[in-house]
Amino acid sequence: MTTHERAGASEPRCDKTGVGPLAATWQRVESRLVAALEELAERFVDPRDAYTDADGAPWLALGGLGPAGRGGTPLVTEQQLTEVREQCRQLALRNEFAINGLENRISYIVGRGHTYRAAAKKRIAQPAFLTEQAQDFLDEFLWLNRWPQRQPELLRRRDRDGEAFVRLFTDHAGMTRLRFVEPGAVTTPPAWRSEPACSLGIRTEP
Repeated sequence: MTTHERAGASEPRCDKTGVGPLAATWQRVESRLVAALEELAERFVDPRDAYTDADGAPWLALGGLGPAGRGGTPLVTEQQLTEVREQCRQLALRNEFAINGLENRISYIVGRGHTYRAAAKKRIAQPAFLTEQAQDFLDEFLWLNRWPQRQPELLRRRDRDGEAFVRLFTDHAGMTRLRFVEPGAVTTPPAWRSEPACSLGIRTEP
């Protein structure tokens, strides 16, 4: 056997596809690696998905500076506020997590309701009957305004709508009465919409 024949006998053989053993091994490893990466990619959870709707639209970020230097909300128009409020109300009606969250906050903050007691200021002497009269007036106010029912409803509206409005007025007997005002009824009058101190139905000090 010649030297040329011995050298040729030691060369790696190719398979029917013309690929040598080393290249074939590399292709198998590469194929397995690609399959593993594809499986890993399918299991990957983008943390940003928790802050997007089903259509991919991102949630509105709360806090920070809003338009014109206002802080606390990215909402600009009353129409946007109305749309977001309606979405929150639908969650409060249909989403079990939202319902549970609202009820838990009421149970924790309000519970069975608060007790109110009239008391004189410390180190100030005054007749006992004045404290009794103040307590009677306070008890009548709580009873007429159904405070045990109104207090949890006030918190529920505040959490659901983001705000809660209560109107105070006096009746024919001079007692202070309370009424809820729907947030949709709180709007900025057209004549005030150009004022910087007016926004989303609220007028603040300039």
